[in-house]
Amino acid sequence: MNHAIAEEQRLLALVASGDQGALDELYLRYHARLTHYLFQRLGHNAEWTEDVLQEVFLNVWYSAKSYQPQNGSPATWIFGIVHHQLAKAYRSRSRHSVTATLPAEMLDDVEDITQGDTEEAIVSRLAMADAFARLSPKHREILELVFYQGFTFEECARILGVPLGTIKSRMTYARRALLHEVEQSAREG
Repeated sequence: MNHAIAEEQRLLALVASGDQGALDELYLRYHARLTHYLFQRLGHNAEWTEDVLQEVFLNVWYSAKSYQPQNGSPATWIFGIVHHQLAKAYRSRSRHSVTATLPAEMLDDVEDITQGDTEEAIVSRLAMADAFARLSPKHREILELVFYQGFTFEECARILGVPLGTIKSRMTYARRALLHEVEQSAREG
């Protein structure tokens, strides 16, 4: 077993026993990763992101006793909580307009795009961003979880609470949809 996973399992066991310091350590380990993910999923709304992040860690605090290592890594379990908190946030704040944008990693920093890149490379990245934004939320979600969060299909199935076959289908359709949207952007541009 990976040392980091074993350490996170130990931290969750401590959280389950009421150790606030262990929760603080998990928060430090996951804060940047979860903030990025939530920020993307919540339309770059920083306030909403912070609210949902706090709900996630309250949920971790109250449900740490339910974590079962045989059901997946702590990251998978925590992202499962994130998924449920996002669904709850969407329902309770439906008045917010959630726009989709390409994860920052796909666009790189603005400096990287403008320094040394050809016009064609810049246009290509912008077309990809536009194509990503036009995907359905389920397609954006699976691409984000697999390609940017690094989860396996099995872990995605646990996080989203759907069968593995559904994850594989979503990925197939997400890739096709992204290709279609990129081609559409190219025709329009």
